[in-house]
Amino acid sequence: MSIQYRVGFFDMDGTLINENTWELIYRELGVKGSGWLDEYLAGKISYAELMKRDVESWISTRGRVSLQELEEMARLITVRDDARVLVNKIISVKIVPVMVTAGLDIFAKRVADELKIGAVFSNSLKVDKNNCLTGEGVAPVEPLKKDQVILKYLRENGINPLESFSVGDTEYDGSMFKVTRTGFLLTNGHEVNINMNNVIKVKSLAQIAGAVSNA
Repeated sequence: MSIQYRVGFFDMDGTLINENTWELIYRELGVKGSGWLDEYLAGKISYAELMKRDVESWISTRGRVSLQELEEMARLITVRDDARVLVNKIISVKIVPVMVTAGLDIFAKRVADELKIGAVFSNSLKVDKNNCLTGEGVAPVEPLKKDQVILKYLRENGINPLESFSVGDTEYDGSMFKVTRTGFLLTNGHEVNINMNNVIKVKSLAQIAGAVSNA
């Protein structure tokens, strides 16, 4: 008898939703992007430092940025229809969906509520007494180290990695794929350079439903 899946780990941006939430924030605030992501990817700065520099650029451009502004932006994101299909299906066969995103909790909570995902791991920003961003953040989820979050979850819940799968859409999700039995790579019409024997490329999240429920 084959091993059944018990849990599925999901990226958020570009996977469960159509948008990249960081790009959405930059656009809505009228702030240009920076080269700090490249510095993080090169190992020159931590992800917490990347977040700090990002937020400080927002504040220096706008004077101040309130948490309410970000909450309003969260209403702009759109959950993918095929994400609804997949998450509803796995919940119906007792597979637990878990979101692991380097995005902000404000966005992650909205998506999780809409899809009925109970377990969410995301990052957050600190605010002052006026509910405005201070420039500091908390980053338990790094884009290149999602495996650490997943392994901790599996260990704490007594789940064998062979009983898990992961779903993402970029090279950043490679760390998730490494530690789960199967990695599903949503190509979204773009080429992603990931060469792992356990990775299956899909054009729609709906394609995953049959594969995981019949494992």
